[in-house]
Amino acid sequence: MPTRSTVLLAALTSAIILAAAAGTGSANRLSFSSTTFRAVWRPLTFSESLFAPARCPVTLEGRFNSATINKTTAAPIGQVTRTAVGACEENAATALTETLPWDLTYQNFSGTLPVIGTIRVYLLGAAFRFRSGISTCTATTEVLHPAQLITEIQREMGGALHLINLRADPSKFIPCAGFEHGKFEGTGTITVENRATLIGISLI
Repeated sequence: MPTRSTVLLAALTSAIILAAAAGTGSANRLSFSSTTFRAVWRPLTFSESLFAPARCPVTLEGRFNSATINKTTAAPIGQVTRTAVGACEENAATALTETLPWDLTYQNFSGTLPVIGTIRVYLLGAAFRFRSGISTCTATTEVLHPAQLITEIQREMGGALHLINLRADPSKFIPCAGFEHGKFEGTGTITVENRATLIGISLI
């Protein structure tokens, strides 16, 4: 027959397990401290198999649809509404701004709740024209060939979370009209638009 202490220990263990499950299971949404963002790469590299890479400073600005988003794969979470390409270190590139706005969709996160390390999003509809010598190609991201952006998350000593580096994932290949395919590569920064302020993030 179980003793009183055994019963109490079992009840306490069950309570701890249930509390832990509730703490992680309820965190099905992400909340941002700002609904605007600015991402800057110095540089962002686009390389294609048949000509030399273009390395250029690139800025993307936009907004999240809401300060709170659901962690649902492929869910729309925001848009890029402005982009600028500076003087390239190598070759040349132009953003096709007439195709704006470009869409951002949530994909997944890495880590174990409530601690997360990265958030992955797809950039869809983005269009750039790249030039190498007399050759040009137009790269456009879409559902079957997205640009994947991976946002690293920094955890402060007090437990606060912030978005920091934004990395373009070179494992995703982008069709380049007139040639074969290319890829984006580079690590940039992400802050609140018009301010050098990190974007806070929390699980709710």
